[in-house]
Amino acid sequence: MEKKENIKKSLKEWKDDYLKSTTKVSDLTRYLSIVGIGIIWIMSNGLIINPLFLSIKLFIISLTLDFTQYLWKSINTGILYNIKEIKYNNNKITDSDIEDVQIWNYVPIFTWIFFLSKIVFMIMGYIKIYNFIFM
Repeated sequence: MEKKENIKKSLKEWKDDYLKSTTKVSDLTRYLSIVGIGIIWIMSNGLIINPLFLSIKLFIISLTLDFTQYLWKSINTGILYNIKEIKYNNNKITDSDIEDVQIWNYVPIFTWIFFLSKIVFMIMGYIKIYNFIFM
């Protein structure tokens, strides 16, 4: 019988698992989008076939959303860090104020939207390739 150690975890452990999983999905989405462009290139012998041109657009949109997701989060976490650091250095906040810092609510919402969108566009690109090959 399997141990049930992985069922109970601290919230921090669940968050770490979540971050590892989303990082892996992002890496795979990026990789699969680039591979999709390569598949089209190989199938078309270097000439982009009209029905596959939409797939390339979808993969490029997916890669752009991937970049935008990390740019968005980097900019916002950088701003938050600098605000807290300046306040801390000017003695406006204490050690306890920087122990449990939460980012603004809109940041994870848009990060999640970019995350889901890049996956959807990558899947749509592969559906177009699949339809081209098998339909």
